[in-house]
Amino acid sequence: MPISQPPHIEFLDYKTPPAGRPMPVDTKANDLWHWQTTLVTKDIQAVADRLRKAGAEFITPDIVSIPQETQTELGFKKALMVRDPNGHAIRLIEE
Repeated sequence: MPISQPPHIEFLDYKTPPAGRPMPVDTKANDLWHWQTTLVTKDIQAVADRLRKAGAEFITPDIVSIPQETQTELGFKKALMVRDPNGHAIRLIEE
């Protein structure tokens, strides 16, 4: 019988091509080359608590509550941004 694991994400560290360039400091979210991974959760507070406990680097200091009048347009009600172990931005949202 296979071992059951809880849901998880595995981040890969690509070794080739080598010598990737760092993200420019003036990068904006609407740049054509901008990349951002979004993960959806039903309980963003629980995820934030686990990430803090694990020592994750937070981009936003705390969970951001989206104003009710904007929630339908954006498709979520709460958000948080953290960095993965390689420094990439990860957006967590709660629908």
